[in-house]
Amino acid sequence: MTSQLSLDTYPQQLEQLAKAVNGRCVFGAPLVEHSSWQIGGPADLLIEPESADQAAAVVCFARRHEIPLLVIGQGTNLLFDDAGLRGIVLKLGHNLSRIAISDNRITAEAGAWVPALARKAMLAGLAGLEHTIGIPGTIGGLVLMNGGSQRKGIGDNV
Repeated sequence: MTSQLSLDTYPQQLEQLAKAVNGRCVFGAPLVEHSSWQIGGPADLLIEPESADQAAAVVCFARRHEIPLLVIGQGTNLLFDDAGLRGIVLKLGHNLSRIAISDNRITAEAGAWVPALARKAMLAGLAGLEHTIGIPGTIGGLVLMNGGSQRKGIGDNV
C-alpha cells in the first residue's frame, strides 16, 4: 500500500479519478471540518461524490491502485488522528442523502440523516423507525453497524 497519495505518485491515475468524479475533490482536506468532534489532521484526498456511480468508481479506483480508503457519512462521532489519514476519504454526505417513500416502502441513500428519515417515515404514516429518531448519523453507517436504540436494530427494518 502507498504511504502518501500525491500528484507526484499517481499523476495519471488521479487525473482519471478527477474526471470520473464530478463531486468535490480536495487534496489535504482538514478532517477537523468533517468530524462532529472537530478534530483531525488532513486527509490525502477527500472526495464527496454526487452519485452512487461516482462513489463506486472511487472504490474501484482505490482497490485497483491499492490506495487506502475510508468511507464516512457526515462524520458524526468520528475521531480522526491529528496526523491525518493517508489515502482517500470518501464522504457519502449531503450529495447522497435522498429519501423516497412509495406506499409502505422507503428508499434512502447512504448519506441520508437518520432523524430526517425517521421523521419522513412518521409523516408518511409508517411505523417502525421511531427508535432511530435520536440517532445522530447517516443511514449508511446505521445499517453497516446495525445500530439502533430501545433494544431494536435497524436490521429489523431492512
